[in-house]
Amino acid sequence: MVPAGSWTASSDIARAVQWPADQVGTYLAADRPYGWHRVLTSEGSTGDGVAGETLAEQLKLLAEDGLVLDPVAAPALRLDANQLRALRRTDTPGEHAWLVRGSNIEGRNLVGAWLKGGFVSRAATGIAALPEPVTRDAIEAAVDAATANRAGDYRRRRVEEYDRFLRRIGIGDFVLTTSGGAVHVGRIAGDAEWVVEADKGGGPIRVRRAVQWITDDEGIEFTELPAPLPDRLGTPDDVADLTLEYATIAALFPGEEKEDDGDGDDIDPRLPPSQVCPHPPKNWPSDCSSTWIGWSGSRRCWNAVTR
Repeated sequence: MVPAGSWTASSDIARAVQWPADQVGTYLAADRPYGWHRVLTSEGSTGDGVAGETLAEQLKLLAEDGLVLDPVAAPALRLDANQLRALRRTDTPGEHAWLVRGSNIEGRNLVGAWLKGGFVSRAATGIAALPEPVTRDAIEAAVDAATANRAGDYRRRRVEEYDRFLRRIGIGDFVLTTSGGAVHVGRIAGDAEWVVEADKGGGPIRVRRAVQWITDDEGIEFTELPAPLPDRLGTPDDVADLTLEYATIAALFPGEEKEDDGDGDDIDPRLPPSQVCPHPPKNWPSDCSSTWIGWSGSRRCWNAVTR
């Protein structure tokens, strides 16, 4: 739940989920869920009870996140109970933001294809398409089967990655990706779709999410991004939750969210299903034999009528 580059305290988690603080500590020590190492003391240290191999592993994982204890973690990077509750919200579509990396996937830069095709994707090598509705238990079983020879922390990272990509990213959410010193921003426009790469001889399977890109092919230069967004984009996670920076991202596009003036030209694509947005996706072909008329009622596909 705690994104890379941030930290929290057991007391913050206890207040956020309404658990006794000692139970939170016991759970973290026994189960070591993904991100366990980002839970520190209220002062920002590992605590007197952490030593030996556990301390060495925690410090190593924190360093990989870009968090250095000098001698404690920076207070500005701490997530309090209210911020943790905000990260857990899943009932408000279109008010979350995510980073999906694509500039160096097994030595390939996929961002150009994503911008041209209107999607983002993740590799799913060795994982069969999961039936809907996808559950976290199903994701854990699939990842464990595909990565049985890998270390436990690697498997936990992959489970968290797929859980975010398949279940937690919602239609209408902001999605960001980076390439060549620029960031590209769009909104998720569809549920997960499992595909096969033809040029790989029928595999591996990849899973995609349709995207309506807001920025053009040049994107936004890192030097033009307001703080703390550049630091947040430095997370090592391949799929990272940027919801805490939602307002900062939305402020980059002041004209994207307009009030309807009654003529139907200013309808927000994140409005309820009873309304539609007449603005076509960036990659809608100008010479297409169909005319754009807006989003579908489910906000999961494009509506068009034949000319």
